[in-house]
Amino acid sequence: MTTIYKICTASEWRDAERTGVYRGSAADLKDGFIHFSTAEQAAETAAKWFAGQRDLVLLAIDADALGDKLKWEPKVNLDEGLARTIAYFDGLLKSNKQVSRVGR
Repeated sequence: MTTIYKICTASEWRDAERTGVYRGSAADLKDGFIHFSTAEQAAETAAKWFAGQRDLVLLAIDADALGDKLKWEPKVNLDEGLARTIAYFDGLLKSNKQVSRVGR
């Protein structure tokens, strides 16, 4: 099993639990897909996109359960001299079946 991670606000996750579906953050909705991090990327993602924010939730997702809608794409950031693979999902996560809340 390959596990990927999503950081979201507690209010976003409460909405997902209430409706049974996680639609993504405002940035995800704008881009048209849900962004994920690998275990190696999660701390960097938190520092870059969520610095200073409170009431965050860390979600663990079984990547294999997402099927063909999960895409892995190489991304190169020439400014930072980084090359990495990013994961994104074009769909809705079923909050009670595909996601485990692992931290706050």
